[in-house]
Amino acid sequence: MGTYRFDAFADVFNDIDEANETNNQDWANYTVSAWEILYGKYNYNLTLVGGDIFMNWSTVNLTGTIYYSDSDSVYNPVDLRPLTGPNYLSKADSALGMTYFNDSITRLYDPNGDTWPDYFVDMVIAGNQYSVPAINSTDSSTFVTGIMYDSADGASYTGANDLVFVTLINMSKPGRYGTYDYEIRLPSTLSRLKGSLSQITRLDEVS
Repeated sequence: MGTYRFDAFADVFNDIDEANETNNQDWANYTVSAWEILYGKYNYNLTLVGGDIFMNWSTVNLTGTIYYSDSDSVYNPVDLRPLTGPNYLSKADSALGMTYFNDSITRLYDPNGDTWPDYFVDMVIAGNQYSVPAINSTDSSTFVTGIMYDSADGASYTGANDLVFVTLINMSKPGRYGTYDYEIRLPSTLSRLKGSLSQITRLDEVS
């Protein structure tokens, strides 16, 4: 992840006579995104241990919220709060090791640079409605990615709290990669936020 400079050289040892000897090198910057895009259909069966189908979600026009966190994070959705506060975004960048990236959390969620998120979306989290800092998951407003933190780790976000990225279930809507039910942008370093298990956990709250 990050931005890298690539240099290219031709005729390094000046072995070839040329009319112009000054144009034998070039360079370019390329950025490897710090984010991963997850998307897909919401059509699976929830089964009991005995094997009986309890609910077939594929037959229901669902609404709800999907939560993604580091698998080492332990939180209750009722304790989640929007990542809205002075310098909260930069603290999240520091916690995720994204501070100097061109596509850091701060650059995406606070393009005007005033240390506060610039755009919010109303989301129902554990039965409570919040105005959550959000960005488009890709290139349209059909799917958005919000950020919340675990207030049980401390009422204010310090960088040590669990971070949870959230998106809304939006059935059969067009996204960048086709028609599906959810699309979310996740930091590639989220799985290393806490503990030693480098995995992501997904929690679905459907209604």
